[in-house]
Amino acid sequence: MRDREKNQIPDLWVSLLEVQRGSLKGRATKVESDSKQLVNVVKGGSGVPINIEVVVVDIIHLTKYMEVKFRYVKRSINNVAHCVAH
Repeated sequence: MRDREKNQIPDLWVSLLEVQRGSLKGRATKVESDSKQLVNVVKGGSGVPINIEVVVVDIIHLTKYMEVKFRYVKRSINNVAHCVAH
């Protein structure tokens, strides 16, 4: 069952700067050091942006370029949780 756990809690690189530029890739708009902080991940595209809620369970790394690597548990909104993993 450990393979299943890995699929549920993958690593994700997050760049807050890309959010400000309006990147089309899924990126977190808010990251807090609190392990239970909810993060809205927005994936742009040819339509209304999709919000996906994820629960941060571990902050792994924070760089001076505002990139954050964290482990998360997906909470799907409108059944589009797969967008988070891109």
